[in-house]
Order: sequence, then C-alpha cells, then structure tokens
Amino acid sequence: MTNIPTERQNQDPSIRALRLDDLDSCLALSTEAGWNQNKNDWRLLLQVCSGYGIDVPGYGLAGTTMAWELGERNAWINMVLVAKAYRGRGFARELMAACLGDLASAQRLAMLDATDLGFNVYSKFGFSGKNRIARLYRESETESSAPISSSADGLLLKAMRAEDIDQVANLDLRVIGIDRENVLADFYRRESEAAWVARDVSGSLRGFVLGRDGRIATQIGPIVAETRTVAEALLRHSLSQIASPVFVDAPMVNTKWVETLKHFGFAPQREFLRMGIDGTALATDWSRTYAICGPDLG
Repeated sequence: MTNIPTERQNQDPSIRALRLDDLDSCLALSTEAGWNQNKNDWRLLLQVCSGYGIDVPGYGLAGTTMAWELGERNAWINMVLVAKAYRGRGFARELMAACLGDLASAQRLAMLDATDLGFNVYSKFGFSGKNRIARLYRESETESSAPISSSADGLLLKAMRAEDIDQVANLDLRVIGIDRENVLADFYRRESEAAWVARDVSGSLRGFVLGRDGRIATQIGPIVAETRTVAEALLRHSLSQIASPVFVDAPMVNTKWVETLKHFGFAPQREFLRMGIDGTALATDWSRTYAICGPDLG
C-alpha cells in the first residue's frame, strides 16, 4: 500500500493501513451494520487483504475498506463500512479513492459485490455490472432438506477431507475464476462438517460445497456442481450437518435453483450486484456456480 500513514499525523480524520490488532474495532463496525462477519472472518480478511481504515480523533476507527489482490491484474473490494455516526461525510468515498488509487498504480482492476446502499458510491468510481446475487435465509430446518442418499447423477458424495482441498481449489479456480485455496482451506478448518465433495466412478471431482460459521448464521458457499441435482444433493448433506439458521448467496440467473432453495425453506432477503471497474468481470461459469462464498470473498 502506498501513501497511507501508519499513524495519525494530525487531528483531522486520517486514512491508515489496518492491522491485525484492529480486529475488534472492525468487528464492531460490521456488527453495527448488521452484517454476518465474526472474528474468524475478520482475522482471515486482515490476513489476505490490504486494509484501509479511517480514524476519527476521540472516536477511533470509523470506516474500513479492504482490497484482496487476485492474480496479477485484479483485486476484490470488500468490507466498505462506515460507522452510523459518521455516514454522509464522504468517508466511504475517501476510503475507496485511496484503495482504488493504489490498485490503479499497481495496474489492477477492481471488482466487488455491491449492496443497494453502496451502488451509487461504486458507480461514480466507474463500476458497472449485470449479474445479480440473491441472499436467501433459512431460520430453521425443514424436512425437505434431509439427505436422501449418498449419490446423485451417478456421482458419489463424501465428506470432504483435508487432502481434498487442492483439487477443490483447482475446480473452484476453473469455475469461479479466482485462486482462493487459502480461503477455502480456512472455511474447511472452521466448518468441516459442512464440507462435501461429489466424485465420479473414476474418482474425479465433479462438485463440492463448503461453509463457514457466522455471527448471525452459518454461510453455505461456495457450491460448485455439474448439475442442479448434484448441487441439491451437496446442499442437503451440508445442511444435515449444521445447525440453523443459514445464509446462501445464489446467482439469480439460475432461476430454477433459486426456486429449489425456496423449497428448502430459504426466503430471499436482499440482493447484490456484481460490479467491476469498466465492466471488469471474473471468468465465472455461472452454469456450474450455485452459491458464492459471500460478497466479502467472491
């Protein structure tokens, strides 16, 4: 990161690099906003992302923005937060300007999943996009979510093991377009019961599901699968091993899958718009993508 002081240099609000010891202050901001991140999420974000924070004298950390570098040319923006007491003062614009300035200097193009609240801010920076993600929420278990068998479409479903992560990350990269093995491994360590794989008779990986604990609910995702039937079987097995409530963030282009989630007892809660600078987009195969990680990690 460039041009960001590590300590406050005057008595005006100042932007600085976030540190791991900011974890509690970061969590307080996302909790105030009603977001699902917990300490485990923030610890991961502070490790894999470059963090930008804005300090207000006498208050402390009043806003954040994170940038996760992807490959050689891209970056994922997340956790754009401003404390309620300081909204409307341009803090989000200042944080985004600092972050995007550094990314531009490094010749990286930024992408993000925008809430309705953030859309106007991002569009003014040149973000655009067309793919929408639906957040669906299930408060309690339903009979329809119980696993029926350990196979679907001729594939065998098994609980994921630590040694599966390399293959899972490789399939994730091919389908989603992001190399995020460290993120997927973190999810597996935190919620291994939610993690399942689907393999064909030769042992080749044809689908997987992961999940992670959250402050409000368990987040199931990503789900990558060859067919909707396999995605449904993976989801059933994952749901059977975790306690409610649950979030799933699903691509709205797959309308039949969204309806399947409703049959599982999920109800739409809100939407995100996937956006990129000048329309930059990941090479995601949406026909095999049934749930994203979430707006924080793509």
